[in-house]
Amino acid sequence: MVHRAAGRTSAPSQADGPRPYREPLRVTLRRTLTIAFFITTVITLVLPHRSSYLQFWATTYAAVLWFPLGGHYVELAYLNFLRMRWPLFLRRRYIGRAGWWFAGGLPLGLGCWWTWLGLGYEPGFVLPWWWGMPFFVLAECVIHTVLSILGRPSFWNGRE
Repeated sequence: MVHRAAGRTSAPSQADGPRPYREPLRVTLRRTLTIAFFITTVITLVLPHRSSYLQFWATTYAAVLWFPLGGHYVELAYLNFLRMRWPLFLRRRYIGRAGWWFAGGLPLGLGCWWTWLGLGYEPGFVLPWWWGMPFFVLAECVIHTVLSILGRPSFWNGRE
C-alpha cells in the first residue's frame, strides 16, 4: 500500500498498524522439514540408540518436527492474532512475545517427548515436563538473531 501526501510517495508507517503474516505452505514446509532434517541428523549422531540408525532417525525426525513446524504455528498465532488484536503486546513487545514463546514451548516439548516415546524410543534419561518452554524461547532467540544479522525482519530489529 502506498500513501500519497503532498505529491510524495512513502512506504506504510507503523501508524498503519501491523500487517498479517502470509507465507505459501510449500515455503513453510520446505523450511521446517529442512530444519528438522538437520536437527534430527545431529541428534541421531549424538544420542545412543539400540535400533538401526535409519529407524532411530525416522523416530527422532517425527518427534523433532514438533519444534520447527509447531513453532511456526506458534509464531503465526502471535503475528496474526495477538499482535493484531492486543495493543499491549505492541507496547510490551519483547516481554509479550517471549512470554508467548514460553507458553508455546510447553505443548511443543510435550508433543516431542510423547511422540518419541510413542514411537518406541526408550531414552536413558528423563526430561522434566517443562523442558520445552525455555528450549523454545532459546531457539526462537537464536533464530531471530540470525534473521536480524541477515537483515531480515525479526523480533530484535522490530520489523517483524
